[in-house]
Amino acid sequence: MGWYDGMDSEFSRRLQSLITASAGRVGVGSGYRSVEEQAALWNDAVRTYGSEDAARNYVAPPGSSNHNHGVAADLWYADDNAIEWAHANAS
Repeated sequence: MGWYDGMDSEFSRRLQSLITASAGRVGVGSGYRSVEEQAALWNDAVRTYGSEDAARNYVAPPGSSNHNHGVAADLWYADDNAIEWAHANAS
C-alpha cells in the first residue's frame, strides 16, 4: 500500500499536486496509517518516552491521528528553501 492509499481523495489530490509542483524538493515520508499501524507507533513511543503524556508530544494515540482519517502526511524536504516553498504553495 502506498502513502496515498486510504487518504481522503481531495486531500490526496492536493498533496500529489504539491509534490509534483515541487519538482522533487518535497516528498511524503508518511501518509495514511491504519489504526493498527498507529497503535504500533504509539506503543513504541510510550516505551521510548516512558509515559502516555510524554508520548503525546510525538505521536497521537490510535484513532485520534489525522493520519488514521486520511487527512495528514508527514513531509520531507530537500532543504530549507523547500520548506519555505511548501509553506508558500500548500493549499
